[in-house]
Amino acid sequence: MSGILRLEESESQDSLIEDYPADIRREHRVFMELLDSYPGLLDRLTSGEEEDVLHIGELLGKGASGA
Repeated sequence: MSGILRLEESESQDSLIEDYPADIRREHRVFMELLDSYPGLLDRLTSGEEEDVLHIGELLGKGASGA
């Protein structure tokens, strides 16, 4: 869940996504599109129980491997 960590980092510091290498910026853009496509997902990821976050990660992994 590096996308979540990057969001937290950008909120607590003055770091910008533009400061990261191109591959990280692309990954972040895809992550943000995923968050936008599922209302409430960011809240579940940031305030949910660890078990919920792990379950969401597993489901996303299964979806990505099936794509």
